[in-house]
Amino acid sequence: SIEALQHLPVFWTRKELDELQQSSIKGAIVERIKDWKDEYFTIQDALKEARAAIGSKLGGLSDETTLNENTFVDLKTWFWARSIITSRAFTDDDGICLVPFVDMMNH
Repeated sequence: SIEALQHLPVFWTRKELDELQQSSIKGAIVERIKDWKDEYFTIQDALKEARAAIGSKLGGLSDETTLNENTFVDLKTWFWARSIITSRAFTDDDGICLVPFVDMMNH
């Protein structure tokens, strides 16, 4: 649940982050928050474009058959999902990847 991850810095308030003023980690956290927000809004925009394209091609169909605005999650839920993925992913120069069963070796 989202509440179970409130200890993660990406969920902290600006005031809580300011407590890290003398820490080099604050910049990394702020950058991650910015990146995740950018990613979220990029996907939101792409979904809006897809909705419009699907709607114009399926003109005679009801709204229930096309993507509606409620099919995407809110920003806080996006951060929860990214936190879960990031905590289980492996990284390399090409980005992140999930490797089924390998992440279980940490448990």
